[in-house]
Amino acid sequence: MEQSERDDRDDRIQLGMLKRALAVMGRRPRVEVVNIRREERVTMELHRALANRLRTDPKAVLDVVPDNLDRLRAGLRSPIRQKWVDRWAERVDSPVDLLILGMLADTPEGRELRQNSPFAGALTQGERVAAIERVNQE
Repeated sequence: MEQSERDDRDDRIQLGMLKRALAVMGRRPRVEVVNIRREERVTMELHRALANRLRTDPKAVLDVVPDNLDRLRAGLRSPIRQKWVDRWAERVDSPVDLLILGMLADTPEGRELRQNSPFAGALTQGERVAAIERVNQE
């Protein structure tokens, strides 16, 4: 394994290296990224709750987005965060099904989007607590 792709803390292998090693062996299995960190599981569960609300009352959920995007833009300190705010601005203008698909994608982009979400205030406190409790019970 190349030293640059090795995590010395616990000998984990990075996804790119694993894919190349499998390709050399003539194998192309489907590689699935799983949410491991608790914070990722929480943001996913919160966005699942948001997706349910989007399906039943999209206007109520989307009404919070413009002010939240403005607030996020005002607090930007890095071009990377700007990228995610811009991506959300594009996505919220998509049809609801596509928005939900993007917000629940278990991909590096989906995880970054959830970490920079413009949906603060779209869920009630009870919905937030219930989502977090679901993660705690896993």
